[in-house]
Amino acid sequence: MSNPILLADVGNSRLKLAQRADNASLGPVTSLDVRNPDSWLQTLTSAGLLPRHAHWHISTVRPAASDTLRSLLSRHGSGPITAYQSAADVPVPNTLREPGRTGADRALAVLEALALAEPPLTLVLCGTAITVESIDEKGVWRGGAIAPGLGPMAEALNRLTAQLPKIKTYDNTHYYESSHTEGAIEAGLYWSLVGAVRELTTR
Repeated sequence: MSNPILLADVGNSRLKLAQRADNASLGPVTSLDVRNPDSWLQTLTSAGLLPRHAHWHISTVRPAASDTLRSLLSRHGSGPITAYQSAADVPVPNTLREPGRTGADRALAVLEALALAEPPLTLVLCGTAITVESIDEKGVWRGGAIAPGLGPMAEALNRLTAQLPKIKTYDNTHYYESSHTEGAIEAGLYWSLVGAVRELTTR
């Protein structure tokens, strides 16, 4: 019986993990606060995500958090670990100026998009950052655009103003106007991102 294969995505806000089944589908995804590594061991153990001799594939945009995860896995008998720390580690054709300084998460998403659909493609990724990636008719990734996601926009608006509250939910039913401050912020943040993605995909 082959060793289990586990996947980890060490993002800016969350650590996501799942086991790959024999048919290449993913099992349940466990999501953890990437800034609270003290909670990882108990959750991973409860979820059955620490099998011995597993082959781990780890993508990261937070090297320090990735090192913490790798140390935890090693202490609990993991097998080999394959790390994806930048686009240079991902076998996807591209015209990037500096693949070593471009996120592995973006490159892996492009690789998966090419496996699922015929180019040319426009790929939108939504997380702490919003990225819009361009893939030409030959399947070559030409780069893209990066914008702040809802969380950073809400945090900046709260931190850089004197009275605006930090919004944690986003209600698109306000459209472009609201009679109260929270709703106005929700509308502004949500539709700013919708507009940005529409404009970038059009261009």
